[in-house]
Amino acid sequence: LVQTMFAFAELFEKRDIYTGRHSENTRAVALELGRSLGLDTAQLDDLSTIALLHDIGKVGIPETILLKKGPLSAEERQQIETHSQLGHDVLCKINRFQKIANCILCHHEWFNGQGYPEGLQGEEIPWLSRILSVADVFEALTADRIYRPALPRERALEIINNGSGSQFDPQVVDALLQLNAESP
Repeated sequence: LVQTMFAFAELFEKRDIYTGRHSENTRAVALELGRSLGLDTAQLDDLSTIALLHDIGKVGIPETILLKKGPLSAEERQQIETHSQLGHDVLCKINRFQKIANCILCHHEWFNGQGYPEGLQGEEIPWLSRILSVADVFEALTADRIYRPALPRERALEIINNGSGSQFDPQVVDALLQLNAESP
């Protein structure tokens, strides 16, 4: 199973180097957060899988959008926002992944209900999705992207802290800030 997940991640990287590296790096951040939030071994295993596969739906998004260097149009943004639904739909077809598919569907939901695809809010959003959301954005902000260079760690933490209670679960944001305060 672990080999299958890493093979998927490698497949993403062959199509889009940013997505492949992003999934592996997001996994590392998510697991740190999960440990600091007291997840048990089974939850950490699920979080690891979810983080590696959270962008699997991007295989259904045209490369012209994924690799676009400038801002996305409204139509392109709508297309990219389908990736969580696409990933969910694919993973629901694999028995082992049915349990985690909903967490992948919900990883772009916002704590205040302004996210997508369903506009869930607060504790309606699965706990592992709320953890993944913070890890996903932190990793994306601190990595070079095709459309912008990496932000300094301090700036990324500021952005995430500013989203506490709106985009992100405050408990998860606090855990990220604490982890970073402890890091050299």
